[in-house]
Amino acid sequence: MKLLYLINKYIDTKFNSIYNPLCVENFNIISKYNSLVEVIEKLKKNIEGFNESITNIDSKVSELNKLNNDITYYDIIENFNKYKEQLSFKEEEEKKYNELFSELTKYNEQQKFLENKKRNIKIAIDSINKGLAYIFYSNNRLYIENTNEKYYIKSNGNSVKPGNISVGERNAIALCYFFTEILKNKNENEMYNQERLLVIDDPISSFDIENRIGILSYIKFQLNNFLNGHTETKSIILTHDIQTLYDLEKLVSEIINSCNQNHSEKFNFSILRLSNNKLDTFPLKKYQEYTTLMENIFDYGKGEKPEYEIVIGNSIRRVLEAFGTFIYKKGIDEISTSKEVLSTIPEKYRNYFENLLYRLVLHGGSHYEEHVKSLNNLTFFDYISNEDKIRTAKDILCFIFLLNDLHLLKHLSQKKDVESTINSWLKDIDSNFLNL
Repeated sequence: MKLLYLINKYIDTKFNSIYNPLCVENFNIISKYNSLVEVIEKLKKNIEGFNESITNIDSKVSELNKLNNDITYYDIIENFNKYKEQLSFKEEEEKKYNELFSELTKYNEQQKFLENKKRNIKIAIDSINKGLAYIFYSNNRLYIENTNEKYYIKSNGNSVKPGNISVGERNAIALCYFFTEILKNKNENEMYNQERLLVIDDPISSFDIENRIGILSYIKFQLNNFLNGHTETKSIILTHDIQTLYDLEKLVSEIINSCNQNHSEKFNFSILRLSNNKLDTFPLKKYQEYTTLMENIFDYGKGEKPEYEIVIGNSIRRVLEAFGTFIYKKGIDEISTSKEVLSTIPEKYRNYFENLLYRLVLHGGSHYEEHVKSLNNLTFFDYISNEDKIRTAKDILCFIFLLNDLHLLKHLSQKKDVESTINSWLKDIDSNFLNL
């Protein structure tokens, strides 16, 4: 390298001063060249030897890789087998997990369903209790309570066995449950806007006297919502009680008027009776008239109209309430205790009729002064004989005759021999009952 540098230096000098002679020393280039050739030959031989030594490298690499794989195999085979066992175990556990997860999902859905059902039950109980509060006009009078997944009937805060509540209270609970069941799973906007056919069988019995107003009010509230909510909704109400029929007729009339004011469609209703296995129109107006009721009592007392037996109790109470209200502005219970009223009849009859009226008040209990159409049934008429019913019918007309004979005779002017018939009934009282 030093020699090459020196030669290149001389060449540059000559190049820069080509006309000046340049004296250089003897470089002995030939020997140097020969030495370089020898070195190159040696290097060439060394390269050829190296290349020859690596001619079979691929096969050696293959052998080494095989040897390495064998070493690796025996080195990891035990761990690999353990890995496969763990992998199989993992797959089994994942399968169990998926099965358990699926089962858990099912149980969660069941739990959600039960919670929703429980929530719906709570909503249902709340709805029933609202209905009962509406009927009894009190949140505490009668309600249902859910405690520890059990249901309790409470009356004025005290638990009551189902068998110990009255028939009227059972009817009230059943009626509230009926409407609650219809409206379940409905939001406020869709509670009443679906077409329905409502069938209510005997909502008020003779045992519901004290609850009559509340039950009628609740029925009116619900029917008004349903009938106004959808113009195609229909309702059928069945009853065997004539007084309930009078009350329902007034109630439904008010609802129909409301519907006709709120809708363009024409609403109406019919009152039918089942007679001799056939339905026909019930002559409600005839049964509502005071004179007609008094005529019916007179005919029944004479034994001429045995078919009136089922309604005679209602007829008697309606006539007594109307008579007491219109003539004396007193209800039956007040007439029975009014010395002023009783003093107007012969003294020998006073105790007899006072006792009669006491029995009527005790078993009937009413108290809709100036409201003839909404009077309660004489419940004890359900339990006495037809003979006693006839006797009671006679006695009531005799009592009215003794208080105001002209009033009775005017209302019975279409009947024959009224005065003589009444006098004969009074003689029967004289001879058979006053001396007992």
